[in-house]
Amino acid sequence: MITDILLLADAVLKLVMGAVLAVYSNRLVGALGLPSGGSSFYPRLLGGLLLGVGVARLMAAMPTGWAGLGIHGAAMVNVLMGAMLVLLLIGRAGRPAAAGQRLLWGLAAVQLGLGGLEWLIFGG
Repeated sequence: MITDILLLADAVLKLVMGAVLAVYSNRLVGALGLPSGGSSFYPRLLGGLLLGVGVARLMAAMPTGWAGLGIHGAAMVNVLMGAMLVLLLIGRAGRPAAAGQRLLWGLAAVQLGLGGLEWLIFGG
């Protein structure tokens, strides 16, 4: 039961973040208060990666028994993504506006919290 809830929460988080990055534009970035990276190539590439991870999480949550990204892999993805966000914020990479900083700190907290919970419950 808790596994299904975590898989679904993880899938939704990745799909939302991936969808936002997949349609990356300077206008969207400005509206969110985040720094512009210039080219949209790498943000969209990351969006595709996150969408793939999100779909893998949904596959793992299906009652059909489809293979997908396991809970341990998901925990590591979450912890590493959260840690990278924290490092970028501490290093002031791109100097996001106050609204962007709040958004990124919130995403970092969710990523680290979900990854920590997944590892705590299922990590061994």
